[in-house]
Amino acid sequence: MNPQWQNTLGYNKEDLQTLTMFEILHESCKPHCMALFRKAMSGESIDFLEAKFIAKNGRLIDIEGSASVRMVDGKVVATQGILRDVSERKELEEQLSQITREWEETFNTITDMVTVHDKDFNMIRANKAAEKILGLPLLEMKKAKCFEYYHGTGCPPDGCPSCQSLVTGKPSTSEMYEPHLNMYIEIQASPVWTVIIR
Repeated sequence: MNPQWQNTLGYNKEDLQTLTMFEILHESCKPHCMALFRKAMSGESIDFLEAKFIAKNGRLIDIEGSASVRMVDGKVVATQGILRDVSERKELEEQLSQITREWEETFNTITDMVTVHDKDFNMIRANKAAEKILGLPLLEMKKAKCFEYYHGTGCPPDGCPSCQSLVTGKPSTSEMYEPHLNMYIEIQASPVWTVIIR
């Protein structure tokens, strides 16, 4: 174990003389890593692996990397892993996943219809209320034009607030009666800006 990993994990050289790799692996990773180890011992290199190490102080560290083997006279005599600490990235991914779940829950508890369209009027996301009232298909399986479902037309109607927002870059509101839905609807369209970081 190189000095960088010794510092990260908190083990000294004396510790490492009495530890095997599997003693610093988290229990949840051992079956998978044992299978990879057996694969390596048969002479195959491991292009990608991920696991959790247990530091000396008990802290869990997410790692990923690769492993190769050293052979002498056709026999595997050693394995070598090149690993990196990805704990910070994993934590950020979990935070992002949590934010996404919370956003989805909020999005779907809104009782008004909420849909997100691209610049070509394809609906790319809809909340549960919109799916129910508009009778939307599975959006992943078919491009659904917003005007087809909101207005029952083959193109955006006159006074379409989405069209106005695309032109002005500002929110737009319109109220209209939709016979095919048998209801008056007020549509509030707001532009969504994409930020490009260079």
